[in-house]
Amino acid sequence: MTEQALPPGDDHEVVRRGGHLAVVVPLEEYRALKLTHDWHHAPDAVRTTPEEFLAVSGLTDQEQQLLRERYGLPGSA
Repeated sequence: MTEQALPPGDDHEVVRRGGHLAVVVPLEEYRALKLTHDWHHAPDAVRTTPEEFLAVSGLTDQEQQLLRERYGLPGSA
């Protein structure tokens, strides 16, 4: 049963805890997952478009251009 819990090639350990399957991950990976989860579920989170973010970011024009190019945003050269 645990062999089917993860996709092929995933080397995380699967354990049974409290009657449920669980995945053992390094603490650093858990912290990153927790931050992502908390951000997505924050009740007062403000969501913006990339352009709205750049407008209020305080980044230089050069830094903004670098982000546009890196992430394929409109206005990239």
